This record gives sequence, structure tokens and C-alpha cells, in this order.
Amino acid sequence: MYDAKILTLSSGWSDFEAGIAAMELSSSAVLGGYRESMEAKNIGIVPLPRGKVSATVTGGGNLAIFTTCPDKKAAWAFLSWLGSAEINKRWALATGAIPTRKSVIATGEYQDYMIRDPLAKTMLSTLDAAMVRPNIVQYGEASRILAQAVEESVFKNTDPKPLLNKAKAEVDKLFK
Repeated sequence: MYDAKILTLSSGWSDFEAGIAAMELSSSAVLGGYRESMEAKNIGIVPLPRGKVSATVTGGGNLAIFTTCPDKKAAWAFLSWLGSAEINKRWALATGAIPTRKSVIATGEYQDYMIRDPLAKTMLSTLDAAMVRPNIVQYGEASRILAQAVEESVFKNTDPKPLLNKAKAEVDKLFK
């Protein structure tokens, strides 16, 4: 599809939303947006294909208070409210995103939601293979470098080893 100019690199949301792309690799956090903007009731979700090992990453659960925050007590109160089970449940049910708390998944309301929307159960099935992204400043840039190497190898049908070796050298520089 890439060679035939049907698929562009990292086109993502816009091509999928416009009906140009038949699929997109994305986070559970976008499900509600897809349904709202596309007025689509028949979106399907499947786990990523896997070889010997399955892996995915988690994201979106990062909350922080800056050291320069003038009212850390108020900030902590807000983040405690935002991260509470009740608010997390409301957020998950409203957006379709995976809850960040196991206790939310166990609630009757969320169990009922999974019956009404089987996509939620599919998304939860990926948690067994989920890993937390490193919480370090260099992560974003390192992830971008590696993703570009993988995309180049896949879409240009080239040997991944030299591309990944080059990406590794670039990423290693980030940590010196």
C-alpha cells in the first residue's frame, strides 16, 4: 500500500477519520473521539499481531506537580481528585479509554459497560502484555528515533539491522 501511494507514513487519525485509511494503530484513548467525529458505531479493535512475545505500552496516566508550583497542597488535592476511582470510572466510560485503576474495572458499572461494548474487553485483553514507558526526559526523542527506523525498514522493505544499529547509536547519544 505504501509503494502504491495508498498509505502514507504516520498519517494516523486524519486519514482514518476521512475514510482514506481502513485502519490505524492507536491508543484506547481515541475511541470516543472516533465514535463522535465519525459517527461510527461499527469500529473494530484487535490486538497487535505478535510473534513469540507480545508487547504494548501504556500511556496517558502521568500526573505531576512541578517543583515551581505555588500551591502544592491545592495541586495535590486536584490530582488526588482527578486520579480517584470515581473520576477515573467516569472518564473511562465517557471516552472508551482503558481505566487506569483495576478497581474501576471490577465495578458493576464498568462490567456492564463491557457487556454493552465488547471493544472494551478487547482493549483490556492487551494489558497482559503492557509495559510502562520510561518516565525520563529522553524517552520521547528516543521513541521517535526508533519509530522512524522501524517505519523506514517496513515501508521501504529494507534490512532493519543497519537502521536499528544507527538508531541505537543516536539513542545512546541521548544518554551520555
